[in-house]
Amino acid sequence: MAKYYLKYRVLEDDKFNAGSKAVNDCNSILESIGYKPFFIDVKRTNNKIKKSFQITKLNKLSNLSSSDVIIIPHPIGFMHRYIDVIHRVHRRKKFKICYLIHDFSTLRFINDRGVKHVDDMMLQDADFIIAHNNSMSKYIKDTGTTAKVVNLNIFDYLGSENINKKKKSCTLNVAGQLAESKAQYIYNINNLDEHISLFLYGANFNASKIRSPKVKYFGKFPPEDIPKVFSEGFGLIWDGPSIETCGGYMGNYLKYNNPHKLSLYLSAGLPVVVWEKSAIKEFVLENNVGITVNNINEFYEKYQKITDQDYQLMCHNADQIAEKLHHGYYLKSVIGQIENYLN
Repeated sequence: MAKYYLKYRVLEDDKFNAGSKAVNDCNSILESIGYKPFFIDVKRTNNKIKKSFQITKLNKLSNLSSSDVIIIPHPIGFMHRYIDVIHRVHRRKKFKICYLIHDFSTLRFINDRGVKHVDDMMLQDADFIIAHNNSMSKYIKDTGTTAKVVNLNIFDYLGSENINKKKKSCTLNVAGQLAESKAQYIYNINNLDEHISLFLYGANFNASKIRSPKVKYFGKFPPEDIPKVFSEGFGLIWDGPSIETCGGYMGNYLKYNNPHKLSLYLSAGLPVVVWEKSAIKEFVLENNVGITVNNINEFYEKYQKITDQDYQLMCHNADQIAEKLHHGYYLKSVIGQIENYLN
């Protein structure tokens, strides 16, 4: 059995773009355990993918034999037609496909027919599916897919192991894309409880819309460096337009997905605050690495009940998770399960 992973790269101005940390880390982990890259290099010109180029590349999957297995990230970041090419070649050659879900976009964009087609074809074609957690797995199994579904539980976060000691404080750290379209709740934060501080890290922050003196912006950092910046409090995982609940299509998505922010915060040894109805609540509470809230202002009420000893235990537990994240433990474990099914 030959083992591959599909490595998708965009060539623009004769250079490959960097790609996302989540995908790059998965690729590095897979390569470290003996999976060979099956390159799909596509060209972007004037911000458009050259369609014929990518289809030609995908057709090379026909070189795989029925005993081979390939890990494919889902979805791949180009036009919807790619999934039809994979389906056609897979049906003919009968190699094993394991889809590693990064986003299950049907749960976000309910009325997008193109997105639904890609997800439906993935469910139809897969021999194995790596889902984020129990909530996503249940949703996938309820579709009637014949694929074997296994849980990743949390995305690994390769990088520095130098974790600084954290200070207990009533501070929420928010890292990531800070544009209003991506982090809408931040711009409705002016009614935040006066005891709570909000520390922001990321791109496209619009300070003119924030009146609260408790909000501090620290700038933008590369994903490899941001874990070293956190020094106190908790990492906040929230989405939607309001601090009162995680609403809208992005807030609802938290009921199913594992945000990469969870991996970021825990890789830094930072405990987290998550929505009470989120799918990651189960992982957070089982590992005692944070607390849950129904709304952001509820954080102060719960914070008052956390002793210094409680906080340091959460930090210790987060450090233990970080050690695993830094070495690719979670993806290696789930790939081991799949290989056991294949052998």
